[in-house]
Amino acid sequence: GRHPNIQEWCQAHQWLDNPGPEIQWEIEDFYIARIFPGGDISISADEFLAGLKDQGRLPGWRKNEHGTASLFQPLAREAESFPAHRHFDCRKIGSRTTYHYEMVEVAAGAGWRLQRAWTTNRQGVNDELAVAN
Repeated sequence: GRHPNIQEWCQAHQWLDNPGPEIQWEIEDFYIARIFPGGDISISADEFLAGLKDQGRLPGWRKNEHGTASLFQPLAREAESFPAHRHFDCRKIGSRTTYHYEMVEVAAGAGWRLQRAWTTNRQGVNDELAVAN
């Protein structure tokens, strides 16, 4: 059978106009996995980051806090190789502080490890956050 055009399907269900957060993540994951080199690795890193937050183990965030996360997609030549590195910038709703997270996965399927976490405020001042190993 014919595969649906994801954008037409989402528009028909009005998800592109006002998607709920879960639907938005599904749409983003769909595009990341198919457009960017190493997209599956990036999605895995995103899931790890979300898991830390959901467990209350993401430095600087409580389980009940919400905000946005932006992935810095690595260069194509580095995106699919190991060790894999991913960097996310996150911001809490109503906050002007940016939370930065760097993580590494040493080999495929080895599991991600949070390597570094820090914040940057509007004045550009950095504060390191403790990372549990």
